Amino acid sequence: MKRNGVKLLHSEIIQSIWTERLRQEWLKEQGKFTHTCASKEISNEEKFIIFAEEVGEVARAVYEKDFSQIKKELIETLAVGFGWLESLDE
Repeated sequence: MKRNGVKLLHSEIIQSIWTERLRQEWLKEQGKFTHTCASKEISNEEKFIIFAEEVGEVARAVYEKDFSQIKKELIETLAVGFGWLESLDE
């Protein structure tokens, strides 16, 4: 569906971002990460570094013209951003 020429977000895209967000917390619980961007224990500066690293992975996929990887990395980046937003709301 489009509104004013802009494609609206599909529910499956939002679901993919939410699934990734939950996966990041699961990985934290499993000990893979010591924190996520939703963690209160780290500063906004540290959260920005994590977010920027994810954006760098998107850039690498764009450079390599790996379109499936671009989508994967964008989903991860947006999930990290959502976690950061969650930490600001609490």
